[in-house]
Amino acid sequence: MAIASVPKALSAATPIKIDNASALLVIDEPMVGLDALAQKQVKLLLRRLVSEQKTIFMTTHTMSVAEAVCDRIGILHRGRMVASGTTAELKSNRALEDVFLELTYGND
Repeated sequence: MAIASVPKALSAATPIKIDNASALLVIDEPMVGLDALAQKQVKLLLRRLVSEQKTIFMTTHTMSVAEAVCDRIGILHRGRMVASGTTAELKSNRALEDVFLELTYGND
């Protein structure tokens, strides 16, 4: 999905028009500032777009959001991809949040 128009300044409440003809949507922290109902609606929308063969490139620090909407996850640290795979591949019998923290913050 291509962004058809982008305002000069964005806030959590700023609507962005999306061109449905494109196959890619790039979205940064989509749940910030949303209440529980709006979060559920965004998750359903993202899953629907994936089912329509759209690709979603989403950034989030909230692993539960990543697990809920992503088929594949990449973990970045200091600008480098340190892990990627399906949720099951990355988790390996651990919580995804623990994997993320281990890879980005070490064993602190």
